[in-house]
Amino acid sequence: MLVGKQEEASRTLNEGSADALSALDGLLREHPTSELWNDWATVQFVRGNYDEAKRGYSLSLATDPANRQAGIIAVEVR
Repeated sequence: MLVGKQEEASRTLNEGSADALSALDGLLREHPTSELWNDWATVQFVRGNYDEAKRGYSLSLATDPANRQAGIIAVEVR
């Protein structure tokens, strides 16, 4: 029973994160802000795409070096 619910939760997360990535990709094409890169990187991390997450956090910092959240997370992901 628990395994089935865990699989369902995992599937829902992956489906939702795919929708989130699609929306963030569109927003980033128009407005590549540090906050959006940070959100994109976080979704990548949740999906297990750690190299993409690192890239996103790096882009977040490059866009706004003062973004402390991205800086802290980027150090942790390395």
